[in-house]
Amino acid sequence: MRVAVVGLGFMGITHITALQKISNVEVAAVCDARADQLDLSSLRVAGNLQTSEVVLDSDTTRLYSDYSRMLEDGGFDFVDICLPTFLHERFSIDAMKSGYPVFCEKPLALDPESGRRMVQAAEDTGQLLGVGHCLRFWPGWVELKELIDSGRFGKVTAAHLSRLSARPGWTDGGWMLDYEKSGGPVLDLHIHDADMVRYLFGDPRRVSSTGTADEQGRVSFITTVYDFGKGPSVSTCGGFVSPESFPFQAEAFFNLEEAAVRLGEEVTVYPCEGEPYKLETAPEDGYYWELKDFVDAVSEGRPSKVVTPGDAVASIELCLAELRSVLKQREIKL
Repeated sequence: MRVAVVGLGFMGITHITALQKISNVEVAAVCDARADQLDLSSLRVAGNLQTSEVVLDSDTTRLYSDYSRMLEDGGFDFVDICLPTFLHERFSIDAMKSGYPVFCEKPLALDPESGRRMVQAAEDTGQLLGVGHCLRFWPGWVELKELIDSGRFGKVTAAHLSRLSARPGWTDGGWMLDYEKSGGPVLDLHIHDADMVRYLFGDPRRVSSTGTADEQGRVSFITTVYDFGKGPSVSTCGGFVSPESFPFQAEAFFNLEEAAVRLGEEVTVYPCEGEPYKLETAPEDGYYWELKDFVDAVSEGRPSKVVTPGDAVASIELCLAELRSVLKQREIKL
């Protein structure tokens, strides 16, 4: 299967790295408006997880700085959108209207209305639309969800998810720090944990959030408590308020009726009876598995069984409700 990757920033390079590990996939084209990024002998970019470097064969990978021309030329089976968030809607809809399935990085859009237009375009064109909520595919989270769903240690009684990053000064032109383009850390970073809250526990009834906001109402750090009625006590925190020297950190804690689980680089189970042990996880990371899932979906002509565009829109709505709670300083009913 042949793919065109659009956007050669940190996430584009990360996706190419993952795609090159999938046996039946070939990167047929890459597109970036910045001519200096189109050196296939060494694509290298820094991000909050690691510095990635990939090499592509100029004999088999076509280079484009003109997106429309790339779509017209074709020669690939789907388009992988790794652009800044404010460009997702236009570029994804153009690709679907040109007859291509689209895999789009998260968040799907900056607001639910934009996301719903993308979903409608997928329905109108009959093209698949995948969304890069990679945490649903991350091996540790996959094993944790299976453990919870199995009921082996009873129900979850409490959970806390945390995601912290340095200020993303590595993005081209600093677009990530422009909230009009990225949605800020709540939509770009915290949405991972908000989406997992929905994935594991369903939609909460209410949210109550506090946060660090400047005079323009831009929230750089958020803490949220989710109300599930008689369900578990669930909270999250996250943002990028730290200096660039601060390493990325993501952790989660789950307390079940008969065990506790800590998820960091590994997943450790602390049962009420017996010794602690680590869960075995699949090789590769969530980027690999989310893209393999989409490749399989395109091959089989069916939507992803793990995440849908509707899920992505609902997670945007949840994050925006949390932002309203911060700015209005009150609980928000959903």
